Amino acid sequence: MKRLAERIADQIKIWLDDKTILESQGRPIEPGDIMILVRRRAQFAEEMVRCLKERGVAVAGSDRMILTEQLAVMDLMALGGFVLLPEDDLTLASVLKSPLISLNEEQLYDLAHGRAGSLWSALQQKQTEQAEYKQAFNTLNDLLNKADFIPPFEFFGHVLDGLQGRKKILARLGPDAADPLDEFMSLALTYERDHVASLQGFLHWLETGRTEIKRDLDQGHGEVRVMTVHGAKGLQARIVFLPDTCATPSSQRGSRLLWQTGQPANQAPLLLWPPFRDTEEDIARNLRDAARVKREQEYRRLLYVAMTRAEDRLYIGGWEGKNKRGEGCWYDLIAPVIEEKGEEITLADGVQGWRIASKQTEKKKVNSEKHAPDSPPPLPAWAVVAPHPEPEPVHPLAPSRPSDEEPSVLSPLSGDDGARFKRGRL
Repeated sequence: MKRLAERIADQIKIWLDDKTILESQGRPIEPGDIMILVRRRAQFAEEMVRCLKERGVAVAGSDRMILTEQLAVMDLMALGGFVLLPEDDLTLASVLKSPLISLNEEQLYDLAHGRAGSLWSALQQKQTEQAEYKQAFNTLNDLLNKADFIPPFEFFGHVLDGLQGRKKILARLGPDAADPLDEFMSLALTYERDHVASLQGFLHWLETGRTEIKRDLDQGHGEVRVMTVHGAKGLQARIVFLPDTCATPSSQRGSRLLWQTGQPANQAPLLLWPPFRDTEEDIARNLRDAARVKREQEYRRLLYVAMTRAEDRLYIGGWEGKNKRGEGCWYDLIAPVIEEKGEEITLADGVQGWRIASKQTEKKKVNSEKHAPDSPPPLPAWAVVAPHPEPEPVHPLAPSRPSDEEPSVLSPLSGDDGARFKRGRL
């Protein structure tokens, strides 16, 4: 699986670096021309995004993700849990091992083993023994003092930017951690707009909500899109990769309850629950076979959807696990046709493959340098000069006045019969 993701990412990188011409458009291939489709949002999609980011290819990331299951977000939530309850030793241990503090196993063992009190008190007592202990204590103690006085967005913004937490997290977890961090900060702003700006409330809101981030990838914004086949319905791309072709729908994912419809109008559908296959009677067996046929039909319909997303090029691959590929999988449905009608070729990395090629409508090939993005203009001089310091005291703001001759507001004790309110209404 990992090797396939790396091969796809390498091929895309070669196209972009060599400015390979897309014949139908008469211009070099761009990241927005490419879509990678998978059957399920599983490990391969995450690995694919990571490989593309490692090679500097612009990628939109996965179209969906559970935010609280991302390692970068889990580290931030652990930090929030610590400042709310410093006596929670397990949470503090997670924070100390996270990229935000980066203590190693030996240092954590030295702090935790044989301590008399909490892990936080042990860190406080041993801060003079090592520079890493002192730095960790000072950082966490400063965050403890800030947590009760600033809202969640400002708190985590200080962690990611002021303490270079974002740089540290990306250095350890890789560039694919950037998207969860951005979504996390966006949710912090959303929470503060609708709720009291409480750190404890924000963390509870995240944990109980199981927030699923859905990205709108309908339009390619100059980035490679990694999507599920279901999510790609109605979309198209110039180049489509279909790498997840060796898995078949598992019968274990189906319902154990079987419903027999077609009963007389005055009778409810018959519900069957056969606990074991060996004890099934003919009715349950026929219902299960019908469900299997329906599942296989939907599996083939998805293959049609996946293959028709490509406008110019369709690349089909797959990987086999320990159990080999499933019988009747997409790869086995496609391979005989390509081997019969196509030609055998040798790919760039020496691997044998098969190809069906049809003549494309070619536009006049243009110089790829003309399509290279223009370099941004230099910044004006004022953009790199520090602003002048604010005057002290700062000039107070006041509402606009219709004229300079407007009299000042009268005292409420002057008995003006409410005339003092007219200015505000006007």
